[in-house]
Amino acid sequence: MTTIAYDGKTLAADSASFLGDNFRIGCGAKKLVILHSKVFAFAGNYVLSGPWMQWFLNGHDPEKKPGGVRENDDDLDMWVWSAGQLFQYTSTMPYPWPVPVPFAMGSGGDFAMGAFRFGEVSGVPVSAEQAVLAAIACDPFSGGPVQVVDLPRNAPYDGHIQIHPDPKLQQKADAA
Repeated sequence: MTTIAYDGKTLAADSASFLGDNFRIGCGAKKLVILHSKVFAFAGNYVLSGPWMQWFLNGHDPEKKPGGVRENDDDLDMWVWSAGQLFQYTSTMPYPWPVPVPFAMGSGGDFAMGAFRFGEVSGVPVSAEQAVLAAIACDPFSGGPVQVVDLPRNAPYDGHIQIHPDPKLQQKADAA
């Protein structure tokens, strides 16, 4: 119920939130979080984001991963930007793996990847924000304003999250 995209320079996320699998409860979810010079991105059960951020900040020992998820159930995907690199952790795989460029995750991830691939073959690069907007236009489980974080290279992050609604693209996405 999320789309998060990475283009090598920025992270972008939709802001829709759902109760259960089908009931949209709003478009104000903060799926990108900045804490202690790190950028966190979340897809899945948002209630788990706090314990997982704390787990990461406390050394991210796989043997001490937070509870709250069902055994063998992939309830959470977490991306962490730290020291100039982006890694993914999941509730079933609490070991870091580098996130490739470009890449997207969540229910709209395939649509965002399609936008990235279109950009590659057309010669017109697609940003992470544009990929999320494309996913919002196609995925009924993504929506709302797009959150964007420009990622620095080889430095701690001390910036902020920007909300970039493109009125024309947002209207098309909301109408879909």
